[in-house]
Amino acid sequence: MEKLASRDGTVIAYDRVGAGPPVIVVAGASCDRGAQATLAGALARHMTVLNYDRRGRGGPGVSTGERRQP
Repeated sequence: MEKLASRDGTVIAYDRVGAGPPVIVVAGASCDRGAQATLAGALARHMTVLNYDRRGRGGPGVSTGERRQP
């Protein structure tokens, strides 16, 4: 797992696997990157796959400015 900070300071966690042309895998609204791990692994045979957690899911944090009430 790697991490980066967005402009507002929110930490975004992601996996980078494989080698080749890049592709970004985006999980569904309520999922973290684990939901797409099998797909990312299959694509990694031919591509560099970036599989990330959306805000508030899995490894990233949620910045104070981005906190939402349910």
